[in-house]
Amino acid sequence: KWIPTEDLIGMIEATLDYLEGIINGTEEHQTLPTEKSDLLQHSIQQRSAPFMHLKSEHLEDLAAFIGGQLTRHKSSWELSKTLFQEFIITLIYDEGTKDLDLKYKGENLTKLNNYARDQLGIFIINHCLRFISVTYPGIKMPKIIGQMFSYSYLRSKNVL
Repeated sequence: KWIPTEDLIGMIEATLDYLEGIINGTEEHQTLPTEKSDLLQHSIQQRSAPFMHLKSEHLEDLAAFIGGQLTRHKSSWELSKTLFQEFIITLIYDEGTKDLDLKYKGENLTKLNNYARDQLGIFIINHCLRFISVTYPGIKMPKIIGQMFSYSYLRSKNVL
């Protein structure tokens, strides 16, 4: 009930494309680009600011919220979420530079087209933003946060 239809459709479309390739035995292997697409670069840039509000004590809760695994480093953390079999999306946040990055890894990485991979990565970022927004309600968030929630959720919270 939290997730807007647009995000759900993107997730369903990527899932069905992946399953169709397995069922039909027509799994195409996509070449990974050497650089992030403009869509992904823009989405990361547009959505990175709220991550600076995350407190260390809430990182485990964020990992549980997205169903992922947290790895902490000296001045950064990684949050990995496995989708499908052997397709892993990892968010990397550098607490010093406040940089957010996204990486993909796994055996089935090339079985998804580049657009679907990017959509799934953006979906994970958006879900993190939902967590940040409800965990820190008193902090003024960028306008993009309003797009992370479904109309019915926003209406139930009297945001509309």
